[in-house]
Amino acid sequence: MFDFPVQNALRNALMSPDEGDSGWTILYETIAQDFLYAHPQQLVVFPDNHDMNRIYTQLGEDYDKFKMAIAFVLTTRGIPEMFYGTEILMTSPEKRDDGIIRSDFPGGWEGDTINAFTGKELTPQQLESQEFIKHLLSWRKEATTIHHGKLMQYVPQKGIFVYFRYTETDTIMVILNKNNSPVTLQLDRFKSMLGESAEGKEIITGKTISLEDALHLEKAGPMIIEIKK
Repeated sequence: MFDFPVQNALRNALMSPDEGDSGWTILYETIAQDFLYAHPQQLVVFPDNHDMNRIYTQLGEDYDKFKMAIAFVLTTRGIPEMFYGTEILMTSPEKRDDGIIRSDFPGGWEGDTINAFTGKELTPQQLESQEFIKHLLSWRKEATTIHHGKLMQYVPQKGIFVYFRYTETDTIMVILNKNNSPVTLQLDRFKSMLGESAEGKEIITGKTISLEDALHLEKAGPMIIEIKK
């Protein structure tokens, strides 16, 4: 079953201010309804598909929001699905046009000046996006905690949504931050999930992250922290 409620909530959460029941709260409350499903982990989660505008267009071509959407789809419960061209930021008109939404993938067709298979004529941001998604997918192949782990989410605060995927031996912390200026995330309320762990590995950058006190988030975007218990 395709999880359209979560797709809709993800877009709305990213495109609305974090005030009251808006912003990340929309996504949090939608995921909280998982008890309605017998097996929510078997739902198909997706940022977009062939019957709606491209996700990069839906998010106002905001690259930070795009990265958070992709990070969420690839780390939440369920089976992720990606529509071709998402990885190179393919767009569509704001007024839905299925012909353009489903346009040819660039590269390999007669007359193509852009080749997304080789990177020819892709913009620096398209290349960065392609590498970002490739990196996360390569990591996810071996991240069994994402495949089979339980999900624990926390009430969003100040534009930050935090949730965990976890098993008896491993924990993955996901931070989705919409703040465009530096902000501090206190870690004490996540103690039950972090346990005595003092550090973790941030998957996107490969850096070691201290988990002893607080995290200083410099800009909007996702963080995925792998923690060994």
